[in-house]
Amino acid sequence: QAVKQGIECRLRLFRGEYWLDQGKGVPWIETVFARGTNPLIVQGVIAAAISGTPDVTRVATTSYTPPDAATRRAAVAYDVTSTEGALSGEVSL
Repeated sequence: QAVKQGIECRLRLFRGEYWLDQGKGVPWIETVFARGTNPLIVQGVIAAAISGTPDVTRVATTSYTPPDAATRRAAVAYDVTSTEGALSGEVSL
């Protein structure tokens, strides 16, 4: 559960949101939500955020569902290997 919570916290932190270190966080606005962004870049940004989570040893897969016009919610699904074993989950943004 701790690893899943860590992944969720990392994915929900927008770059510039943490006032002590504005370089931390995922560049959602600048990179991911921007029009015409290459899907491979999006996958790389998400995988990098997840792989930086303590106890995550390998990111197997990630998938990103862009925001829906009606709900304005995006989602990230992932499969990772951690020190505790294989984990999968989904984070709604």
